[in-house]
Amino acid sequence: MTYQAAIFAVREVGTIAADGGRIKVQLPPSAVARLSPAIEVIRLERATVIEALGSPCPRQPDIDHASEVLNRLGVRIMRIDGAAVIGVWSDLDGPEIRAALQTLEITLPIRYLDGTGIPPPYRSRRVAGEAVSGGGWTALSCDGSVT
Repeated sequence: MTYQAAIFAVREVGTIAADGGRIKVQLPPSAVARLSPAIEVIRLERATVIEALGSPCPRQPDIDHASEVLNRLGVRIMRIDGAAVIGVWSDLDGPEIRAALQTLEITLPIRYLDGTGIPPPYRSRRVAGEAVSGGGWTALSCDGSVT
């Protein structure tokens, strides 16, 4: 994983900033274990990350667009069998996702989220613009009876 991909992964769910020669990362507790590969890259590439966070990036519009594409299409960075991989829905995989990954210099292997061997927590589909599945929901009337 590149340091750019690590920064992107952290920004997906939290914040990262350089302050006085230190890196400040804020993450929800539930994301810390999942992002441990990204946090390790940030730690190892500390000087480069501080420089990248502290200076304006001429490619920032491209990076912002790539991040928006990956977020909108439900792309995830996951840890499976001890290795970091990119999770993509097979029906959404295409040139737009591949270009965004290339822009962000993400070279991790890609696994389909709807394929075999993907743990249940990653199989929850949340893609912008898609209706929320009603599976498992029961309708209740105003008087509390099940309909």
